Amino acid sequence: AYITDSEMRKINKQAIILLLTAILMLFGVHLSARPVLDFQVEWGYSQGIYQYHQYNILTSEGSRLYSREKGFLFQPSGDILAGVMFKPSGKSGISLMTGYAGIGNKSTAIPLMLRYSYFYKSMSSDGFFNFAESGMGFKIATEIEKVPAIMAGIGVGYRLKLTPEINMDMLLSIRGIFDKPQIPDPEGQGFVDKSRILSNTASFYSVNASIALSF
Repeated sequence: AYITDSEMRKINKQAIILLLTAILMLFGVHLSARPVLDFQVEWGYSQGIYQYHQYNILTSEGSRLYSREKGFLFQPSGDILAGVMFKPSGKSGISLMTGYAGIGNKSTAIPLMLRYSYFYKSMSSDGFFNFAESGMGFKIATEIEKVPAIMAGIGVGYRLKLTPEINMDMLLSIRGIFDKPQIPDPEGQGFVDKSRILSNTASFYSVNASIALSF
């Protein structure tokens, strides 16, 4: 499956609204008399498993060239994230995360992610939790397309209490990334110039394992 340019723009708008809402909410909590925030640091490894890439370009002679590629993509990458978690209750948390991450096929980005976590026992005890996340990845390498990638994932984790104030979380998730990656030039070296790209949509899927500390 893939998303069109119009769908990508709609997703971008929705993600921006969601992230701005989260920022305002966290800012309001910080100013409150009783702050309920945890700080988080997370290290992760991602193993790519599948890709779908469809594009339509113009050749140097002006003819159209359409291509669709799909299949397994065993591309490893990693990420380092930091953020804050707002705790509206003893069992749920809303985190705003950023840092450095590998996305798609050999691209890197600065992600801005919003994550919701639900702890089945409580946030202050050992036990399992589930989480869902979404956001944008702002690519930092030289790219033909500057549109941010859309990132979304769902997973499970287990919390260990190291001290009354410090927790260690182990997380495992499936993540999808929706992007407009660079297109290798079929007529030579380098990549296709943006002026010759008529359409370009891609999705990448990976399994992610990470360890996080919160305090």
